[in-house]
Amino acid sequence: MNKIYRFGHNTFFKLNYLRRLDLSFNKILFVKKYYFQHLIDLRELYLRHNQLSHLELEAFDSNLALVRL
Repeated sequence: MNKIYRFGHNTFFKLNYLRRLDLSFNKILFVKKYYFQHLIDLRELYLRHNQLSHLELEAFDSNLALVRL
């Protein structure tokens, strides 16, 4: 188990072409709208086994290629 629980505005900046991101088994409590905004080619995002309690509506507006969440 990791201990990631939040991200900054630029955590994934310059990773525009990242296609798969696995953040499973962490302590993420919420997903803010800016967390993944730079990941325009993201296709798969795994967030299982976290402590998610809040997901902002616009959280994935920039992730048009996302097919697996």
